[in-house]
Amino acid sequence: MRFWIDTEYDDSGDRAVLISLGAVAEDGREFYAVSLEFDPKKTKPWVQENVLPYLPTKGSSAWKPLKAIAREFTDFVGEEPSEFWSLIATYDWYLVTHELLGGIDYLPHNWPFECWDLHEWAWRLGASEVYPQLQPSLQGGSPGHEALRGARGQADLRLPGPVRARQRGVGLTQRMHSTSWVV
Repeated sequence: MRFWIDTEYDDSGDRAVLISLGAVAEDGREFYAVSLEFDPKKTKPWVQENVLPYLPTKGSSAWKPLKAIAREFTDFVGEEPSEFWSLIATYDWYLVTHELLGGIDYLPHNWPFECWDLHEWAWRLGASEVYPQLQPSLQGGSPGHEALRGARGQADLRLPGPVRARQRGVGLTQRMHSTSWVV
């Protein structure tokens, strides 16, 4: 089962702190949660302007402790072998594996160690012209950043050629043998 994930976070330089997590499953299910464990007053001005105003009202059912988010997200993913995709996989996957689960050693048995990066995948396969179009489409033409809207945009993204083939299920090994990689 494929999952597209997006996070909103505050990065102080010392540590990235999870604000929210959005995910869309290949079967159309959606997951969204906002952490109760970050201090909005201590976030960077950019986050205060572009993320915080777009969060649900505090006290809504989306606001949860990190342990509850971890448990619910793990249940959302389920027992089937999984594949994860993200636009900026480095941050998103770190936040999921470390902030939520306590580190890579604590991944559920059916989760891979890696999360595929849509931007990198598109660039390596010659679809770099797609990137400037990604951010507006991921935000649905709306201002601000919201994790579930971002995950929906990624799941709906229709990339050209080999990238789209990967999203349809053509295996990585098959693509590697038929693609010239540019490093």
